[in-house]
Amino acid sequence: SAIAAAYYLRVAAACYLGAEQAETRTVGGTPMVVSLTVCSLALVALFVWSTPLVARARSAGEVVRTRPEAALHLATKAPGHQEGRSTEGR
Repeated sequence: SAIAAAYYLRVAAACYLGAEQAETRTVGGTPMVVSLTVCSLALVALFVWSTPLVARARSAGEVVRTRPEAALHLATKAPGHQEGRSTEGR
């Protein structure tokens, strides 16, 4: 519609034809570079080696679907499980 076109043309004009602002200085330095590098490496690693993770997840899902008692047994062996506490009724 004409109203939408006028609105977006006004936004575009403000971006490209507006008065030039004073130069800004970027801040970040070493901590920013390190954190971006670590996150990027983790992302690439998960992308490259995703097949074993997906296979383990499928295997775990199959165990839960076909043998729920085995899944319950494994859950009680998990770290942080407190003996004697029931999760039923939650």
